[in-house]
Amino acid sequence: MYSFILWPFKLIKAKKINKNKEFNEKYNVWYRQKYFLKIIRFLCFGFKVKYELKNFDNINDRACIFIFNHQSFFDCLSFAKVFKNRPFTVIAKIELSKGFLGNFCKIIDPVFVDRDDHASKLRAITEASFKIIDQKLDLVIFPEGTRSRKKEMNKFHYGWVLIAKKTLAPVVPVTILNSYDTSLSIFRRTKKIILHFHKPIYSREYLTLDSEKFANNVADIIKSSL
Repeated sequence: MYSFILWPFKLIKAKKINKNKEFNEKYNVWYRQKYFLKIIRFLCFGFKVKYELKNFDNINDRACIFIFNHQSFFDCLSFAKVFKNRPFTVIAKIELSKGFLGNFCKIIDPVFVDRDDHASKLRAITEASFKIIDQKLDLVIFPEGTRSRKKEMNKFHYGWVLIAKKTLAPVVPVTILNSYDTSLSIFRRTKKIILHFHKPIYSREYLTLDSEKFANNVADIIKSSL
């Protein structure tokens, strides 16, 4: 309970970082990412969740596209462990750029996209590609677009494949287990959520594939460990 009392102070600092990040070298990419992950670890502690990473040590490439299934709010808290030593960003729905959560999300400069606006989707592809090629960041994508809130996956959207083909980045499918039935209560026992990292898929394996077919192939890989 004590940890949540500190939220107003963390919000003030988040606003300060966002206001000054373009003008103050102190707030570089690594500084902002470390603070963002600190906030997530703070949430993990408060909500009593731990993450086990399987086969993560096999991911040696940089500037990868990580494709996650999306079961719950707790999927995003795994970033604190996955990207502890890897610079990254994420594609997020435009709604997360607003209000209380927006102040924290903006710290890592996500690629915000309006799913109902075709022009916004095209801008997101260009911006995400820039972050991979020029900034050498990993990119996190949840192709279901919204939380399934169950073990079974929703249908994968396949627009993200255009980013992969434009950047030729390795694609890493990631299966999240046990997240959907984790409550937001702070009065339960610690819950362990497992992330299974599959072998990277390189551009030579997907470049000539139809985008929808490749997206479905990745979805099947993720499903294989559910």
